[in-house]
Amino acid sequence: MRTLSFYNARLIHEPDWGLPDESISMIIASEKMQEITERFQGIIKPLCEKFGNVSKIRIASFNENSGADPRSIGIFKAFINSERDVMYVGDMSNRECCVVFLNAPSGIAKIVSMPEILAHEYAHHYQFANAGFPCYFTKSMQYITGAPSFAKPCEMGETMGTALLDGVQLPDYETVIDDALERVSDVICEGILREKRIPSALEKLYAEDLSRPAPDLPRRGEILNRYLKRLTLRDYSEWGAVIKLSVPEAASTLVSKGREKAHELNKNHMNAYKAFDEVFKLCLETDFNQFKNPLPTKAYMQKVFDILRIRLKPELS
Repeated sequence: MRTLSFYNARLIHEPDWGLPDESISMIIASEKMQEITERFQGIIKPLCEKFGNVSKIRIASFNENSGADPRSIGIFKAFINSERDVMYVGDMSNRECCVVFLNAPSGIAKIVSMPEILAHEYAHHYQFANAGFPCYFTKSMQYITGAPSFAKPCEMGETMGTALLDGVQLPDYETVIDDALERVSDVICEGILREKRIPSALEKLYAEDLSRPAPDLPRRGEILNRYLKRLTLRDYSEWGAVIKLSVPEAASTLVSKGREKAHELNKNHMNAYKAFDEVFKLCLETDFNQFKNPLPTKAYMQKVFDILRIRLKPELS
């Protein structure tokens, strides 16, 4: 499960490691992974029961040395640096079995202290294996990195394009779309948990993130830093809407704090309060089941891009 706030943009934290678009299963050294499923059976068994026992869960631990070679070790270090320490691994899963990677020790500690995180990762699997959602990906990808083979693929965007923020070009059109698709997938997962009345970790993670000071931004240029801040606004707003749908009584204070933090980060470049409220309202009023259809999914993504003043050439259509 990705974190909120600054450490959540592929454009910043997943640089070109000199690898093609290989899946995780092609770059790990399996002898450096340790299966730890049995350790978490007390969490796994009741979770699978809540989902109707449609598939199993297997868990393996990784660390910064789990790559098969120096370059792929860099991939795992990037995951750890971006706090992606609990991950659903679609391309190592099958319809009957959901595979989750935990970083040792932080990911393991996270599941122990907040087992609801595992429910979010399992919901990623369920959305493809059982709930009928397609796996969205950008057209220019030669491989669907990390995508489960049993999922229905659906292209988004064009083979070539340009992405601009406030009229200034961002370095990677495809990755801007990937960042947006990842957020749509998270909204779907939280919607599935809500429908099944399964507790979510989101409220705790949101509160945790609000309590932390903003970290120093990477030295990657002013426009990329501005992009990170804009994504943070989106996260606080969308995830605030998801919390309001799931636990309305807890949402008011959290959303208010998230709104203020988003404003403080973005106030020099836009009307951040207005943007926050518009994304919040859009997410609140959108039935996540619409994302089974590419057309409303594209329409939702385009509306969010417009609010955040991100322009794609060509636009999603």
